[in-house]
Amino acid sequence: MPDKIRVLLIDDHPMIIDGLTLALETDDIEVVAAAGTVSEARRLATEISVDVVVLDLHLPDGSGLSLIPFPASGGRVPAIVVLTLAEDQRLVSRALLAGASGYLVKGASREEIVATIRAVARGQIVLGSTIARRGIESFGSSGRFPQLTEREEEVLALVADGRDNPAIGRQLGISAKTVANHVSSILLKLGAADRSQAAIMALRAGVIPPGSSAL
Repeated sequence: MPDKIRVLLIDDHPMIIDGLTLALETDDIEVVAAAGTVSEARRLATEISVDVVVLDLHLPDGSGLSLIPFPASGGRVPAIVVLTLAEDQRLVSRALLAGASGYLVKGASREEIVATIRAVARGQIVLGSTIARRGIESFGSSGRFPQLTEREEEVLALVADGRDNPAIGRQLGISAKTVANHVSSILLKLGAADRSQAAIMALRAGVIPPGSSAL
């Protein structure tokens, strides 16, 4: 049997910790520790190695944003899923650009939380359905990048879905070199530093369908 996804929960409400621990009891996920403060989370980071951190942004001794990226134990950087009450798009952007892999609003279903943890453990980026919908609405009616060609938008969608250049080339029937040229053009037009930032921009703009996503 493959190793379980090791999860650290960070929230200052014991009932939420208890509820999440029960909800995440699956064949492939294991909650290995929990913390209620930023300082406790930093201490645990030196003691344990985890695959995914589920993190609230509002903690008694500071913002959960200060834990993104999470201080890794032994150089292993876990994926971070923000699970919070805040739906502010500015917070969503700050969390994702800091390095979070997922953003869910408290009240998300057990199925959505479990699916998100599995996805980010595979290297994907996931926005909860509520956040994705609000992001698209705030972006505008088109939800697209007018500066990109139709082909570039197709490439961007596949980049954000976690495909590498050869896989994108096979999907679109073009060479990996042509894909690389498209990616370079996309980064230049969007002003993105790298593929990850371009994928985040795609998620926010609605190039990726709500609830899907990844790197």
